[in-house]
Amino acid sequence: MRGIIGKLWLTNVFLVVLTLLILGIALGKLFENFYFSQRAEQLIRDGRQIAQLVVERQTQDWTLEEINLLSRFIDSNVMVVDRKGLVRACGGMMRMRPGMHLEQEEINHVLEGKTVISRGFHPRFDMPVLSVAVPIRAAGEVVGAVLLHTPVEPITQSINAIRRLILYAAAGAVLVATIISFFLSRQLSLPLLEMKRVALNMARGDFRGRIKIRAKDEIGTLGETLNFLSAKLEKNLRALSQEKEKLANILSSMTDGVITFDAEGKVILTNPVAEQLLDIKQENKEQLEKKYPEINAVLHRVLETNVSEETQIKVGEKIIALRMAPLRQEDGEIYGVVALLQDVTKEWQLERLRRDFVASVSHELRTPLTYLQGYAEAILDGLAETPQQQRKYLEIILEETLRLRRLVSELLDLSQLESGQINLNFSTFSLPQLVRRVTDKLKPVAEKQGIILKTDLPSDLPLVFSDEDRVEQVLINLLDNALQHTPTQGEITIKAEVLPEEIKISVADTGPGIPREELPLIWERFYKVDKARTRAGKGTGLGLAIVKNIVTALGGEVGVESEVGKGSVFSFTLPLRDPEQDK
Repeated sequence: MRGIIGKLWLTNVFLVVLTLLILGIALGKLFENFYFSQRAEQLIRDGRQIAQLVVERQTQDWTLEEINLLSRFIDSNVMVVDRKGLVRACGGMMRMRPGMHLEQEEINHVLEGKTVISRGFHPRFDMPVLSVAVPIRAAGEVVGAVLLHTPVEPITQSINAIRRLILYAAAGAVLVATIISFFLSRQLSLPLLEMKRVALNMARGDFRGRIKIRAKDEIGTLGETLNFLSAKLEKNLRALSQEKEKLANILSSMTDGVITFDAEGKVILTNPVAEQLLDIKQENKEQLEKKYPEINAVLHRVLETNVSEETQIKVGEKIIALRMAPLRQEDGEIYGVVALLQDVTKEWQLERLRRDFVASVSHELRTPLTYLQGYAEAILDGLAETPQQQRKYLEIILEETLRLRRLVSELLDLSQLESGQINLNFSTFSLPQLVRRVTDKLKPVAEKQGIILKTDLPSDLPLVFSDEDRVEQVLINLLDNALQHTPTQGEITIKAEVLPEEIKISVADTGPGIPREELPLIWERFYKVDKARTRAGKGTGLGLAIVKNIVTALGGEVGVESEVGKGSVFSFTLPLRDPEQDK
């Protein structure tokens, strides 16, 4: 009975029962009053006729037989009294003898000329009776009264019979009303139950359900409104879902980390890049506050000042650029903060390398220029007195000039390689011949430094299809780099290995090696290892950058393996070309 059908049914039944109860009580009372009033009027008419009869007989004395006959005729107890309240005649059940005196209260009103009607328990009859007192008038004066008494039980029985009839009719009406009310309640509540089902499905996220409109009444209008609401919500939620997916895809595909905070500084959202940069997990966002207090410090300042802020933080070996900006509502109130994190470690390292390179190039340029200026001034000032001294000074000037030219050439080569303006001349050539030619050029330098230069090449190396001059430049740069870092009595070995689709050439030295953290940076331009590891600080830091750019342009890859104290192995690959394809 907790459902709407039961409630409607109970309400209707209650209203019907209440209505019938009130109606039954009212009808019972109405019939009761009607019967008693009819009987009272009848008694009044009978009493007036008896009073008229008394006046016509000119005597108030009646025989017992006459009174009893009259009582049976009108079905009432008849009593005649004079003005003094003395009984003149009495019949029926009252058993009062003539001459007995009635209480003055009983006949006061009737002796005043009024007709009196009363109903209630009468002690003389020992039962409820209906009493009527009619005055007897003679010559315009009240000379006595006629009192009529009749039991109310016959009237009550008739009224009770009518009440039972009303009760039976009401019970039947309640039964019929109950059945009709049940079906009407069910019919009225079906659309509401359908609306409930659709609303519950909407709450669960299913907006496909629609309500069948059966009528154009208020319930039908409500159903149409609910259908419109369902369609609108489905459309809006689909749009929100699409926007959410777009936002999630954007955040996931961003190369920068994103973190959003609420107005209380709690993490709401992080993208995978931010989780990776800060080494946190989506389900453990609270660890951010404990692990990175510097981020929380910036966050609280932004929340307090309502001003964006930028800074850099160090996370392990990484440098993270942190930018925080407040999120404002239309009224300007802050409801959160968005943080953008960017790994600038490489840029920071490159900037440091650039500064080091500028300092190194400045030094490299200043040193030969100083020599050139000094020895040129010495010659001009006549300090070189002998031809031998002049020749020596001129040789130094030439050597420094060649050094400057080499530095400028390397810068130009690197610039052309990085801009893609280099011209490549591919041809088929023998790699062993190229290696032998390069080692012949550099062997005197190696012997002068006390370094052993060796080759370890397979006898069945295939021909290589590439730019021979550029490959020679790569080998020279790698060997020059090895010569700078290999100590006296060290060894440099050139090796070659044939792979399925390429050939791998490597240059191994027995130098001091390179720390692991510096390996990713050695191919960058401007990079130069610690000068303490080089021979007399030679080199500009451009050789390996040129090697990488040339090899990449030739379609190969560079690589390096190194261990501090055990030397390094620099390698590069070149694609193979079948000589038959050139025919």
